Amino acid sequence: AIDWAVAVATGGFAMGSVPVEQGDVLYIDMENGERRIQGRIKRLVPEGDSPPDLSRLDWCTDVLMLNEGFIDALEDWRTSVPAPRLVVIDVLQRIKPVGAKARNSYENDYAIFSELQSWATQNGIAVLALHHTRKGGADDPLEALTGSNGLSAVADTTLVLDRDGNGMTLYVRGRDVEEKATAIPFTAGLWSVQGEA
Repeated sequence: AIDWAVAVATGGFAMGSVPVEQGDVLYIDMENGERRIQGRIKRLVPEGDSPPDLSRLDWCTDVLMLNEGFIDALEDWRTSVPAPRLVVIDVLQRIKPVGAKARNSYENDYAIFSELQSWATQNGIAVLALHHTRKGGADDPLEALTGSNGLSAVADTTLVLDRDGNGMTLYVRGRDVEEKATAIPFTAGLWSVQGEA
């Protein structure tokens, strides 16, 4: 996610080879402190290279819950930058309010996150929300997501990063994309696209 955020903010290549359109990025990181964040960004810069211009990357480590003004805060950010392209939420669970007792977990997850999906769609801004998978995996990569299927149902696209004996695979499934499984090795702090898994 940091690799993608830096690539969009600088107009470079995500994962070393995927061209991205430059724009403004908001990275909401509620699990890491500033020192760890800086260290991770430094690992993305090849040794000897100058640090990239990150003026189009806004970072915050504290945020409101989804039902307590989160969308309003996103809208404030969107209108404050010239070309909003990407919002990263690390991690989704930290902004998730408690669901209604009258609904099951699927209904709660769908209802809770549908406003965020609508905001992203209406404004043409990619929202990458990081979420955890269950231990032990599943036959279908989307079944490995913790929580209900409501998360993958409300998302336009779901990506699942999975590790097995063959290495790391990025599974992609969505409304507007072809289903795909890509081998993506992680070497020296950098992800890269190897090819079809």
